[in-house]
Amino acid sequence: MHSSPGASPAPGAAALAAWRPRPGRVPLAAVGSVVLVGSAALAVALSPEDDIPLSAAEVESPDYWLTGLLVGLLLGSLVALWFSVPAGAWWGAAALAAPSLGEAPGSGAFVAGLSGAVLLACIGLLATSPRRHQAAAARAWSTAPVQVPELAPTGRRMAQRWRGPWTVAGVLLVVAAVGAAALFAHDLAADRQFRATALTADGTVVEISDDGYDVVVDVDGLRISVSPPESSPAVGDVVTVRYDGSGRAELVDDPADSSILLLVSGIGIVGGPFLLLREAGRRRRVTALLTHGGPAIRLRASWDRDDEVLLAPVEAPRSPVLRTGPLAGLTPIRDHAPDALAEDDGDDADDGPYGRPVEEVTDEELLAIARTGWEDDERPADPDGPHLPPTWAGTEVLVVGLHDDRAPLALRAPDGAWYVTETGPAPARRGRRGGGRPASAGAGRIDGAVLAVVRRTGRWAPWVAVPAAATVGWWLAPGTEVWSGLVGSALVAGLLHAWSWSATAALRVTPRGLVEHGAVLDARYPWSRVAAVLADPGALVVRTRASSVEEPDALMFAVPPDGERLLPGVSDPLVARERILAARAAGAASATADTATRRRPSRPTIVAALGAAAFLLAVLAR
Repeated sequence: MHSSPGASPAPGAAALAAWRPRPGRVPLAAVGSVVLVGSAALAVALSPEDDIPLSAAEVESPDYWLTGLLVGLLLGSLVALWFSVPAGAWWGAAALAAPSLGEAPGSGAFVAGLSGAVLLACIGLLATSPRRHQAAAARAWSTAPVQVPELAPTGRRMAQRWRGPWTVAGVLLVVAAVGAAALFAHDLAADRQFRATALTADGTVVEISDDGYDVVVDVDGLRISVSPPESSPAVGDVVTVRYDGSGRAELVDDPADSSILLLVSGIGIVGGPFLLLREAGRRRRVTALLTHGGPAIRLRASWDRDDEVLLAPVEAPRSPVLRTGPLAGLTPIRDHAPDALAEDDGDDADDGPYGRPVEEVTDEELLAIARTGWEDDERPADPDGPHLPPTWAGTEVLVVGLHDDRAPLALRAPDGAWYVTETGPAPARRGRRGGGRPASAGAGRIDGAVLAVVRRTGRWAPWVAVPAAATVGWWLAPGTEVWSGLVGSALVAGLLHAWSWSATAALRVTPRGLVEHGAVLDARYPWSRVAAVLADPGALVVRTRASSVEEPDALMFAVPPDGERLLPGVSDPLVARERILAARAAGAASATADTATRRRPSRPTIVAALGAAAFLLAVLAR
């Protein structure tokens, strides 16, 4: 049985202060990256210089290929820093300290490596120190009534699942690490066997391929093709070649080197176990929460952007302190739906957002859906299945599991439904207030002035960037493979699309109809199809009439987060409603009998396609 909310304490802002002043993850990751890269570069610069290219004995030396593995570990630590500062910092500290111990004490490389390791260790401690204060604060309400979240079996399985993307990424990285190490061991053994039996002779370079990678050497009339990894001999140079009867050959002064595979192995050694252990730890903490529960405290919850929930003290609901991770699977978990969702159990379970045609749904219900942020395909067809929580705007909830920033939380709504977060809480963003949840997340999480500049320039700057992308492609073209050009064009397309999309409002009025902007396609609804426009302070809904090929529909939008717009320059749903109605009245005289919805590529799609094409064509044309 649940105890009443009144039996649980309601911590004030002072009790929750331990969650507010923690160091930011992004600044710590940025500083850690600078320390890691700078210390490694300084250690390399101050170490004794090796002859380049290396000899075969040096390439086969354990000292050489272990260095390649350590570089891979450093790269893996650099990536891990941006997912978990403590893990990346400790891995990086170990990877920096290990080669430094092989240097002479007091040497520049020794000091640079160990100094970087100490600094990274301090960053790791700084990132984890707030947890001690959080645990101490949580012990203050340890006498609160213990609550065990009651979830249906399907909800429990959802909360405890191995999350697919992270698990697959972890497994792939482990496989890549093992595969790259095995391939390197195979190549190293093959190289040693080749060099033990091969012939050596002097020859003259007679031909060089256009890309400069392959060199043809004439050895007493025998033409031998080699691919030196480091050197670039010129036609007419005399070189020493090692070759055998199988067609394999290399320059004696520039032997084949497979140690690049150890970079992949090092990245996988760090990244794979890190992702799998992080996911296993999350599942373990969720299981403990669902099995043993914990002290329940009362806080106020409101929707934040990106499916997160803001938590604030009961006495100050407009001053959020924490934001949760997304709810498990982006779908709340409970064993039955509220009464409003169980109104229809007939054959029309898939029609409309409530299992019935949209024209039978009341205006109030549509606005409620818009405020909650549902999309039609998010609602299960089963009326007894899981549902999204109600619109939370300063709603008092019970919170179980608030212990530190790694611990997932269970939230119990006033109707008794339980919801479990994917991850632990984080500090609420400055200036963020609880409110309606947007129907879709923004184009990124860049905050403050940078996001403001991106959105202000998003209407025109991406078009200017198209010729700039062509210039960059032309500059990078020498030595660039086709596949690299394809990857680069995809990156250019993604950047330009996100930039343009950040400045795109949800809707736009034209003399002939209402345009709904999409990430890929824009849809123009003629004014003859716009049946009604509904609005309240938290949502905007546009009802559309049926056409010859389309059923009646409803376009639903929640109050957008700061900087996003329902109409160009308009974020208030009530103001947006008045503008749409005024435009519909002005366009009614020109409305035609044609009610078909016209769709065409959106501005972000067009600018992304142009940028990608300009970059790729410049690479291919050079």
